[in-house]
Amino acid sequence: MSILRPTPKFVCNTKISVHHWQLLDLLHYESATNRLYYTKVDEIRRLEICQNQARSERHFELKYLPKCSNVASNGVTVTGGVLQPNSAVSQSFESLEMPTALEPGKCCKIQRPRSSNQGLFSYYSPETGAHTTVKLGEMINNDVKIYDSNSSQFSAYACNNDSFLYCMDVNNSSQISVTAKINCELNTCLNNVIRNPMCHRLLTVSGDTSSIFMVDPSSPQPVIKTIDSKHDSGFGIAYHNSGTMFSSVFQDGSCLIYDIRNLSGKLAEIRSTRPGISAGALRLCKFSPGNTQDDLLVLSEHAGRVHLVDMRHVTDEKHESHQVIVLPGALEQYADFMVQNKRRVEKLRGDDDAMSELNADVSVHDVLTLYNDQIRNYPSFSAPLVYCYDYLINENPQLFKNYYYQPPPPPPAPHSVPPRFKSPQWSSTTQAHVDDPAVAPKDQGLSWQSSLETDVFEEEDEEKDDEKLFASYVFHERSYSTTSADNLDGEMLIAGLEYYCPPNEGGRIVVGTKSAGLIAWEVNAIARRGISDASLV
Repeated sequence: MSILRPTPKFVCNTKISVHHWQLLDLLHYESATNRLYYTKVDEIRRLEICQNQARSERHFELKYLPKCSNVASNGVTVTGGVLQPNSAVSQSFESLEMPTALEPGKCCKIQRPRSSNQGLFSYYSPETGAHTTVKLGEMINNDVKIYDSNSSQFSAYACNNDSFLYCMDVNNSSQISVTAKINCELNTCLNNVIRNPMCHRLLTVSGDTSSIFMVDPSSPQPVIKTIDSKHDSGFGIAYHNSGTMFSSVFQDGSCLIYDIRNLSGKLAEIRSTRPGISAGALRLCKFSPGNTQDDLLVLSEHAGRVHLVDMRHVTDEKHESHQVIVLPGALEQYADFMVQNKRRVEKLRGDDDAMSELNADVSVHDVLTLYNDQIRNYPSFSAPLVYCYDYLINENPQLFKNYYYQPPPPPPAPHSVPPRFKSPQWSSTTQAHVDDPAVAPKDQGLSWQSSLETDVFEEEDEEKDDEKLFASYVFHERSYSTTSADNLDGEMLIAGLEYYCPPNEGGRIVVGTKSAGLIAWEVNAIARRGISDASLV
């Protein structure tokens, strides 16, 4: 049984800008606004997805390239990064004051060489328009998080390469104060922090060693537990909505699941399809939200693969309910083919400006259904995208290497098609036109083939346009012999992963890529309700 419904959507031209090759949590969903937020060069953009179109607009702009980001209620956003060498804007950012008293657990007593702060932290509130950027930490900020505290106050956190976790209070006027500076482990760069959804004092942190830190900033000794995972370099961490379990993923391709009620050992372990190599490094993990009954854990590998793990059977060593989405670079080629042919149809119909940018800050994006057999002549993508975990491990680990999208054969050249006359000249009937079942109706979904076949010989100008369209189609078909330089083994670099549930709809998984766009799936919730409701939580 498939965990996902067979109707994935591809949102074109929503490439996520990646400014650090290991920091790939750059796509976020906010339920109050029902929007997705992602990084594009030096700005954060917000995106709304409809049935056949999506619309993105600038959320706010930065004076540096953000390495990480996070979003709280109503679009309140934080980003993190680092000053570039010889940056002209460095003097415009102030350094935050650290707590003056060396309280245990508040400001670490470890003596460190004094150096100028190079880390950057930004806060933006769309409601008030408040936007500020400050220097925070001696090195790059690898992860930032922000959570609602009350109606006008937020709690924020930053993980820095200087080995410190920075805890902050932020108000709607963008006033930021550091409330704690915690050293989790000497000389360990910190990569990720997350707050327990049920116990807000409890943070879980990972870094460049095998350690996972359980932290309570309000405690005299804030690091209350250190777990040795035995794995290399922790990145993404996620909590189950119950607050009793969390998962942590590692660069060596391992995902460990723990029950906080018993941290003496791991509850389960999940492995990448390509452990030990860069493409198979696990970067992100997300649990299904509490407003669904999906009970899933999703994990992303560095390139091309997203794991779907049924938490009801997470300890099953046979992996029978473990499925993997594979995102080949050929998807980018397919989307390019579909959009280019759609633009040609729009040009022939005289509405070629319909999808242009509305202004410098707002863009509209095509939304393609990758598999759509209901619309005749609508070419679907040419390969399945969801596979059993065991198949990828034991039978075909590099199934999309050297794979390119092959467009359907072009329509016949105009001169080889017999002309269609407006009135049959061999009959006395008054019927002006005989219905042709091979011609798609005008109100049917856009299709390169049906559009080319519709009344192309009734006027001389249309015949000329069709000849040009045919010639460009043939040229376009020959262009799919290369793929993006960002792809690894024929699969796209994953730059973000989110699991969300729009109002009055089912759960959805959306994957952001660096080279192409967003791919979204609906979870097959009806089928999953038919499975046993047994759960670990």
